[in-house]
Amino acid sequence: MQKLEWVSLLFFGALRGLYPQWSIPYETSVEGYESVLAHFKKLSTLYGYQIEPKSWQMYDEGIGQLTYLENPAEAIKYFSYNISQEPSAYSSRVHIVDAFVKLGKKQEALKHLNILLRRDDLSDEERQQLTEKKSNVNLM
Repeated sequence: MQKLEWVSLLFFGALRGLYPQWSIPYETSVEGYESVLAHFKKLSTLYGYQIEPKSWQMYDEGIGQLTYLENPAEAIKYFSYNISQEPSAYSSRVHIVDAFVKLGKKQEALKHLNILLRRDDLSDEERQQLTEKKSNVNLM
């Protein structure tokens, strides 16, 4: 690892040590979307400026809800947040499809799949995977 990478890791590690409350606590995560938003609202009040969750944090929370807590309805809230912030959010849009499928909401899943398939930056493999996913959703 290069010296600059070590310095960066040490710097970010020090910041995380100084501001541990910026991480989403496990209990807050389990409580769900509204608790996570309340966590960031508390941080904003504490530090005196608007602190928004990062897209990776919301994505991770959505994956946790979808995969580990098996709560697709709650996962949709996190993925929707990311999509509202960045409509081209590929991973969040792919996983919102999975959440809608788990809920049996075929039309919502197809809507997001069609948006993904209209992208011109997809690799051949991504396009094939999405096309297969769309075929499976159509069979629901």
